[in-house]
Amino acid sequence: MNPMSRALGLVSLLLGAALLGGCGSSKDATEKRLGELRDEITRLQNTQDRLGERLMALEVQRISAEPSRPTAGPPALERPPLKVVRLAPDAAPAPPAEQSAAPAADEPRPVIKLTGDGKATTRRGPREPVANLRQD
Repeated sequence: MNPMSRALGLVSLLLGAALLGGCGSSKDATEKRLGELRDEITRLQNTQDRLGERLMALEVQRISAEPSRPTAGPPALERPPLKVVRLAPDAAPAPPAEQSAAPAADEPRPVIKLTGDGKATTRRGPREPVANLRQD
């Protein structure tokens, strides 16, 4: 082997070892940081638990210090007297009126004109089917 190729091989071997060593150290630093974060989370959870217990104790103390209220029932509401109006029919109801407004069968039906959107539509009574509507 050529001394130059040996030197090149040695340099590449040293460079590879340095890179692998560098990757390992960053992994260790990451693991260390994760461990620190886990410890901090545990401390925060413990602090939260202690605060919750203190709050519970204060609420219990406040409730026990309040004078007891009578529990006879809901408080009575003052309402003014209401006016009552009673309706009674004066006379017997009138018999229903006959349908004199409807035209007889042989009389002409009224013409109804509707306008809208600038168009006029004419329809002659209910005898004509809807499909036969005419537009003027």
